[in-house]
Amino acid sequence: MPFNYNYLDFYKDSLYIAKDKYNKYGFISLSGKIKVPFEYDLLVIHGKLILTNNGDKYGVSKITNDSMIEILKCENDLIYFENSSATYKNTKRW
Repeated sequence: MPFNYNYLDFYKDSLYIAKDKYNKYGFISLSGKIKVPFEYDLLVIHGKLILTNNGDKYGVSKITNDSMIEILKCENDLIYFENSSATYKNTKRW
């Protein structure tokens, strides 16, 4: 795998979370192929879910068959994980 990343961490099944030279996060394969575009300010693994962040907004996604599926779009002010569930808050609701 070519090492053109500021950060690299194993996720699962030969997928890696990586941070590019523009400080954006995405997923790559062991061969270096981009699986999820580098467009996130932060990706945090919580069990089978992934907390996503763009600017001051948060979302929740999961990886299925080497692609990321959005569960909640990055339009929430806060996301709180407890056990296997998530509570979210945006400017209009909790």
